[in-house]
Amino acid sequence: MAPTFRRVASWGGAAVAVFSFAMVALAFALAASGKTPPGWMAAVVLYGLPLAFACMGAALVATFLERRKR
Repeated sequence: MAPTFRRVASWGGAAVAVFSFAMVALAFALAASGKTPPGWMAAVVLYGLPLAFACMGAALVATFLERRKR
């Protein structure tokens, strides 16, 4: 059975969301150690968190649509 677009979007979105949350957690850990340039943390939070939440939302919508189809 070939994977559908919704299934691929569901798993892909979830994978990117997990990676983005891990990136933000790493950024917080590095910032706590004081080894980051001044504006780096703000950039990670401004770009990393919205990316993570957007991908998580897309994965949830794709999962809902995939389950609704069955």
